[in-house]
Amino acid sequence: MDQDKAPRRPGSDRLRQNDINRRRLLQTAVFGAAAAPLAAHALTQGDG
Repeated sequence: MDQDKAPRRPGSDRLRQNDINRRRLLQTAVFGAAAAPLAAHALTQGDG
């Protein structure tokens, strides 16, 4: 066993996962907000 590692708190994994989910959701929202006008522009331009 590694003695140098800090003991795990019971809720630390859940908090870390929540933080990861929040960050991923924020990235998805930012990407979606940036991609929406680009997609609308591409649709109105057609393929040419």
